[in-house]
Amino acid sequence: IPISSARDGMNRQNIDGAFDFATSARLWGVEGTAIRNLTRSRTVSWDLLGGFRFLHLGEDIAYTATEIDQTERDSMASDFFGCTTDFYGLQIGTRLSAEGTRWSCSLDAKLALGGNYQEVRIHGRSIQFAGDPSNLVGRSPFPYGIFALPSNSGDHIGGSFSMIPEVDLKFGYQLTRRIRALVGYNFL
Repeated sequence: IPISSARDGMNRQNIDGAFDFATSARLWGVEGTAIRNLTRSRTVSWDLLGGFRFLHLGEDIAYTATEIDQTERDSMASDFFGCTTDFYGLQIGTRLSAEGTRWSCSLDAKLALGGNYQEVRIHGRSIQFAGDPSNLVGRSPFPYGIFALPSNSGDHIGGSFSMIPEVDLKFGYQLTRRIRALVGYNFL
């Protein structure tokens, strides 16, 4: 299969290289919730929820591509894309719960309204070298990579109004006087 060089567009049969790729995603948050009971019977309870929510989402993608084309000049390009989003908002919701002698079930529905603060970082770099990466061919690194180009590189900051819904469903079973098993699902 002929391979075109990204550097000069020529078809080459003997190109070796490497591609390193790393990615990460982190989501965490904190909330404070006040609960006000609206009605309660012997087995069913309905509550009003209100409070504050903070969420942080961070995602990164970094990669490096090295092209060794069996000539005097090889090349290496690397890109980094990173994004962080912080949400600050007030939330309101409701909880419906039911309990038996050994079992329990609860359903929470919440909606948070607030602001998003977002930072996006895009950076790249390309170099040409002879033989090994420590032997530069009289050129400075270029300030762009494969996808991080001068047109989209840099640090970008923005903010917007956002809504975050959440639904939480839990089932529980009392195994002993002091041990309760819970299983649930959270949709955020």
